[in-house]
Amino acid sequence: MEPQEFIQHCRNELRACFENTKKGNGDDVKKSRTEGLFQACRLLGILTSEEVRDIYEEEHILVFGETIQRRKERKENMSKLKASSPDDYFDIPAIERMR
Repeated sequence: MEPQEFIQHCRNELRACFENTKKGNGDDVKKSRTEGLFQACRLLGILTSEEVRDIYEEEHILVFGETIQRRKERKENMSKLKASSPDDYFDIPAIERMR
């Protein structure tokens, strides 16, 4: 397998992980395998750590429509709102809360 083919395989696996998470079907085993693929890329010198981070961001934006950091902050804010004011939390339509 050529390096570019391997990188594309890694991207496809990462996207599948993100899509499963988006559907509510997160799979820790698949996630660990995908992380292992990217670790192999780093160890073999196919990708740098920065390039791996960039790929994670690109795929995350494609699937979730926002950066990893932005999604993390939004989910943390929702958790805080749910803990501090459940009524306000449940006033937000479920489709928006679950994004």
